[in-house]
Amino acid sequence: MKKNNRQPLRQIKSLTTQTTPTVIHAPGFTHYKSKKDVYAYEKGNPLWPAILSVWRTSQLSPASTDIYDKLTIITWNNREQKGILEESLEKLELPYMVLGRRQKKWSNNLKFKLAHEVLGDIKTPFVLVVDCFDAILVREPSRALSIFQTWNCDMLFNGEMNFYPSLPEKGGKDKYITGEWANFQKNVAKSKWAYLNAGAYIARTPFFIEYITKGLKKDIWSLIKNGDLPEEIYPGHHQKTHESEQILSHWLFQDYYPRIQIDYYNKIFFNTTKVPFQSNFVNVGYLDVPLKHWGWLCLNSIKQTISNKINRLKKIRRSSI
Repeated sequence: MKKNNRQPLRQIKSLTTQTTPTVIHAPGFTHYKSKKDVYAYEKGNPLWPAILSVWRTSQLSPASTDIYDKLTIITWNNREQKGILEESLEKLELPYMVLGRRQKKWSNNLKFKLAHEVLGDIKTPFVLVVDCFDAILVREPSRALSIFQTWNCDMLFNGEMNFYPSLPEKGGKDKYITGEWANFQKNVAKSKWAYLNAGAYIARTPFFIEYITKGLKKDIWSLIKNGDLPEEIYPGHHQKTHESEQILSHWLFQDYYPRIQIDYYNKIFFNTTKVPFQSNFVNVGYLDVPLKHWGWLCLNSIKQTISNKINRLKKIRRSSI
C-alpha cells in the first residue's frame, strides 16, 4: 500500500494584515484539472505557484456538514474539464453549483444572466461566488462566513492592488467613467487592496438577488454610446466592453456602497495580483515548495528586480530630456 506523505496545510497568512484568508484568487490564470499549472511571472502573480505547491501537497480536513444549510457556493464553467476551484471544493467535500455547462459561446457578462436563472434554487441565507479557473479554497468556509456576518455590509468582494480595467484617457485630461470609479474606490480604501475584483465575493442571499437583478437592468451600451466607455477594453485585443462583468460590478459598487464593500484586510479573500514574492507580504509555508519551483521563483524574482530598475531608469531619462 502506498504511503500517504501529505501533511496538513500550513497556514497561509498575510503578514501585512496578520489574517488567514479562505479564498485565494489569482486573476488571469486559467487552470483546468487536465492541464499542468502555468507558472508565469509575467502574469504578475509570483506568489501563486508557491501557494499551489503548498496546497497540492497538503491534506485538508473535510468541511463540517453544518455549512450546507448556511452557504451556497456558486461558480461558472462551460468546459468539459473541471476548474481548479472545483478541485479545491471537492477536496473539502463541499457541494457547489456550476452554471453555464451547456453554454457553447462564453462571455463574462453571462454570469449575471445565468445566476438570475437559478435565484429561486438558492435555499441558504448566504452565497459564496468564486471564479472557476483561477481561485481555490484553502480551508472550509465556516470561519469565513462567521467573519462576514460581523461585517456591516450585505456583500463583500475580494480586493486587488490595481484597478481593472484601467482604460486609457480619451484625449487630454478627459477620462472614461472608469477613472471616476477608480478614484472613488481609492478614496474609501483602507489598505493597498483597494479595488474591487468581481472574481470572488460573499453575500447575504436577499441582497445577492437584488444585486443580480439590478445588474441585468444596467445598460453598458448606453455608457458606450455616451462616450463614457470605449467599445473595446484594450483595442486590438477583442475584449468587448459590454461583455465585462468587472465593469458592471464597478458600476454597481458605485450605486450600492457601503452595502457593498471590499475585503481590504484579506480576512476572507487574498488576491495575489501584483503581490511581490517577499516574506513581508505573505507566508505560504515555503518549506513545502518543491526545489524546482524555488529555483524558478528566485530566477524570476531577480529578472523582475532588474526589469523594474531598468524601467525606473528609463522614466528618469525621459523626464530629464
